[in-house]
Order: sequence, then structure tokens, then C-alpha cells
Amino acid sequence: VFWHLADGSEWLTTDNDGQPTEIGISAEMTDTIVRDVRIPANATLVVGQDATLTVRGDFTNAGALRAEAGDADHAAGEIAFADASLDSTVSGVNAFQLLTCTTPGKTIRFATGADDVFGIAAGGSLTLTGEEGSMINLYPENPGETWKIRVPSTATRSLTYLAVSNSNANAGDTISVQKAEVEDCGGNENWLFLSPIEAGDPMVWRTDAANDNWFDSANWRDKNGK
Repeated sequence: VFWHLADGSEWLTTDNDGQPTEIGISAEMTDTIVRDVRIPANATLVVGQDATLTVRGDFTNAGALRAEAGDADHAAGEIAFADASLDSTVSGVNAFQLLTCTTPGKTIRFATGADDVFGIAAGGSLTLTGEEGSMINLYPENPGETWKIRVPSTATRSLTYLAVSNSNANAGDTISVQKAEVEDCGGNENWLFLSPIEAGDPMVWRTDAANDNWFDSANWRDKNGK
């Protein structure tokens, strides 16, 4: 596993002459803020319970990522993106257990190769929180191409003040967000940008209503299709 430390220097954990290597980040470690992370094909990065690995730059995974799930006494292993002065690019097949970015103005780009998937593990959590007027930007690495995101129905999510473009979420659950807080920059699939429901807004009879009972609330939808 290769690390670029916060000061720009590089720290190499050997690949053990091509043999499989596993490196762990534990809650006892204190220097866990890095610039870039690169996991080669024969390596596994393990992020333990209550541990946080903060990444300021790129996260490249050609190997394996294993973040431990949380329980009643411990938080899940977390990877956090930070530092708005650096764009981050995420590549490889990833299933993050706890992924966060709470840095307004941060731009995260995603590789668009056939095997690149930005994913959240079953039962995991995704938190992306910008600020009004300083959104977190979620863009493809190559403009105009499509990047893939997979968020299962069992994962929790908190998504506010984002700008999103060219994201295909078809491999997971529909990602529902508030239109007032998340900007649809175009090219997004399986994202639902919801308008706020206000008193007096009309309800519309569903064309796929299961029956003709007008008093059955399931037969009506609001302006968001819900």
C-alpha cells in the first residue's frame, strides 16, 4: 500500500515481493491523515472499528478494501475525504463501510472505467455534507463520461448541498435527495431530485393503482411521483 503523507512525502508499505499483503488502520493510530492512497493488486487495506483514515487527495484501489462494520459499542471503520484545496479522484471497485465528506467546496471525481464502482457496503453509511453556496461536487474523472455508484437499500445516507453530474446509480437503490439541497447537473440515472411538498399541492391518481378505491392512499401520488 502506498501513502502520500500530508506533507507530500511518500511512505511505502512493501508489497512483500509480490506476495499478498494486508495493512490495518486501527483506532490506536494517531497519524492517519494522508494525501493519496494507492492499494495495489496484491494488497488489502483494513480500516478497523473506531478508526478514521482521512484522505486529502486520490484513493486508488486495485486490490481490496475491508472496513469493519460497527456494532453497539464501536463505530464502523471510516474513510473521510477532506481538504477543498485538492480534488480527489476515486477509482477501483470499492464498498466503503462508512464514507464521509463534510468539507464544503470539496470536489470528488470518480473513475469511469468498466470496472470502477463507488459503492457503499450493505448496512454501511454515506454522509456527504456541504454548505449552501459551497457545495461538494461529485463529477466524473473524464467530463461527459458516466461514473457508477452503488448504494444498497440497507445503507443509510445523508446527502446535502451537493452538485452531481453523470452518475449512474442503477446498480443500487434509488438515491432520493432534496432538489433544494442537491443540484442535478445532468446525466444522472436512478437519482430522484425531490421538490418540497407544500400545503395545497395536488395529489394525482396513479396509473398503476392496484384498485379503484379512491380512499386508498396508495392509489395516489404527489408531484414527486411518491
